[in-house]
Amino acid sequence: VSSLISGAAPGSPNWKLERQLSIPPDALFSRRLETLTLGVLGQLETTANWHRVMGELLEGAEPASELGRQEAAFFGSALPDRSPGGAR
Repeated sequence: VSSLISGAAPGSPNWKLERQLSIPPDALFSRRLETLTLGVLGQLETTANWHRVMGELLEGAEPASELGRQEAAFFGSALPDRSPGGAR
């Protein structure tokens, strides 16, 4: 994350080019949020299988962790069907 941030900082080799680029505000905001989230996860030295956790959240896969199983038991069928082709 630090190399991504330093690569876009004033004085970096790409700074002159980056100042001329145009990016939609929504895309810029989402990339900034993503970078900051990954930075926090790195500082916390997290070790979860994030691919499986995101599959659980976005694709309706089986819970990947104990917390996911507890959440599924708590919410039960109140959670929307997020499987491919399911109701959203």
